[in-house]
Amino acid sequence: MNQDYDIEKIEAFILEEMQPDERAAFQQEINNDETLREEVSAFRQILTGFEGAKVKNMTRQWESEFKTNKQQRTATVRPINMFRRRAIAAAVALLVLATGWWVGTSGVTDDALYATHYSDDSAYENIKSGGEGTASPLQQGYDAYKNGDYEAAIQFFTGVAMDDEYYNTAQFMLGHAKMQKGDFDGALGHVSVLGAGDDIRYRDEAQWMTVLCFLKSGDEKGAKATLNSIISDDRNPNQKRGKELYNSLTSIWRQVSF
Repeated sequence: MNQDYDIEKIEAFILEEMQPDERAAFQQEINNDETLREEVSAFRQILTGFEGAKVKNMTRQWESEFKTNKQQRTATVRPINMFRRRAIAAAVALLVLATGWWVGTSGVTDDALYATHYSDDSAYENIKSGGEGTASPLQQGYDAYKNGDYEAAIQFFTGVAMDDEYYNTAQFMLGHAKMQKGDFDGALGHVSVLGAGDDIRYRDEAQWMTVLCFLKSGDEKGAKATLNSIISDDRNPNQKRGKELYNSLTSIWRQVSF
């Protein structure tokens, strides 16, 4: 005799959504039907094991599809087995695709790339070499920066005149302070000039900061153009990480995530 098992009933049983008397009756059916026991076991793996991937909702959709295709429901066990195979295959495929998509795209967003490639170590190196703990003319600004008072640091370094011997240092620190504040357009105005200048103390790092400011400002074209300058310069200490960042910007995962 042909037997079409009720998928919704199996699902309700596994998810404990049945009334007590209905559940007891269905449990008796399971006890008396070896094939039904196999199907319940298989669906338990799908609905319990893959519930986090929303397969439960997908099974309801596929059940509706099967109900509209009566010709596929003629064999004793075939309809439920066909459904089970499709559900398992689709569930596994969904998990693989979702996991791959998340892993692939989560690391190439602007925020993720910035977090990976920005560091203000050079600011602290500059503070140390510039006279940390001494009577440096910039000590007030250094102290504000170290204390996380970036607004005070910006105010101080902005006051350093263009003809002052510490002007480039102040511009470099302004770049870092504004990046810490999230003012990437403002920071760009400082670091892009230093990156294109001839002050070797700050040129390479300022050029790298320029890339990151372009990236966070939404100017990927500017970021890539600056990266190309870094990559083509064999003496640039940032050449290697420049290549890594460029590869991330041009990766297939970034193309499909935007």
